[in-house]
Amino acid sequence: MMALDDAILPEIYATAEDEGRWVPVLDQIGRRLGAGNAVVQILEEGPRQYHCRWQMRDTFSQMQADRHDTFLNNADNPRLGKDLLERADSAMIVRDTDYRLRSHSRFSDLQQKLKLAGLGQAICAVLPLSRHHHFSLILHRKEGDDRDFGEEEEALLRALLPHVQQAARLFMKISGFAASNRMLHDAIDQLRTGVAFCNRDLRVHWMNEAARAMIGRSVHVTLAGGQLRCVRAEDGAELRELVREALAGGPSGQWLTVVGRREDNPLQVMAVPGQFAPPAGVPETPGAMLALLMSEPSRAPDFSAGDIAALFDLSPAEARLAAAIAQGLSLADYSRQRGVSIGTARIQMKQVLAKMQADRQANMVRQLCGSISAQTLMRTPLTG
Repeated sequence: MMALDDAILPEIYATAEDEGRWVPVLDQIGRRLGAGNAVVQILEEGPRQYHCRWQMRDTFSQMQADRHDTFLNNADNPRLGKDLLERADSAMIVRDTDYRLRSHSRFSDLQQKLKLAGLGQAICAVLPLSRHHHFSLILHRKEGDDRDFGEEEEALLRALLPHVQQAARLFMKISGFAASNRMLHDAIDQLRTGVAFCNRDLRVHWMNEAARAMIGRSVHVTLAGGQLRCVRAEDGAELRELVREALAGGPSGQWLTVVGRREDNPLQVMAVPGQFAPPAGVPETPGAMLALLMSEPSRAPDFSAGDIAALFDLSPAEARLAAAIAQGLSLADYSRQRGVSIGTARIQMKQVLAKMQADRQANMVRQLCGSISAQTLMRTPLTG
């Protein structure tokens, strides 16, 4: 009598963190049940039937993926019909010999397509995951093997099913977290503010593009061996005290410091413990994290004329002038650089102020400094 081999369970659950482990696990399941292939799928409800949202295949199925997708993973497969899967309010086992499939109008077509795909009889275990999603573990005999799957094989499949299903759930959840993490990193990389996640020893876990650029050009802070280090001892002491106070939950007014104070190109730093620090009352661990936000007050924002034109509905010439004024040029400086008369520059400035509803240049600059363009590194091309 077939029995569940406990040795395979750790390998099944290892797939949750390592997608590559699915292939050998499915190979083992297929061999154990005398099948020619084994595939796990998460099926999502569509208007007329379910479609495959995610799947992992064994070695044979990977080699034959194009054939299997052409003949089986499509709208003509009666196994994916809503009339069949909607009945699966608990674990359901379906064979190709099941009357629910044999009575289907497309059953004979399915049998022909199985031969074209190089597959034999099938057994499929289905479990509901949510209102609109089902988990499926499907196995086929080898081509030419017309044996049905028996009671012992079904019992083993039922024993395996909850473990494989839970591993798939964990894999999808971990994959979702990883995708969200990548998206968050990509978004933070577009910020002009430097962001560095580090521990109390200033060992950096991750930093965005702006932080890397600031540290790379700073004469006050370096990154050595993955650790932030200040050139001046007093700056280092202040920064470490800032981190200590933030992780200890001290007064928020103390979570600011300036590295290189009263020097050229200082670096302003704010500590943000947030959810990176341990909860109140829980002793800090060596792995406690916080975010350091960084800014260079001596560097004016590099305004993009393309952004300004898009945000404030300015012409290319008007946007270039607004960007130049916001970066500190005078009208005379701009007219000389662009080779236009001072009179033309004044006319363009009046047009800019009117469109931005600003009564003077200072209000125009204030709007530009508060715009999304001043906060991010992404740039809109300027045409015209």
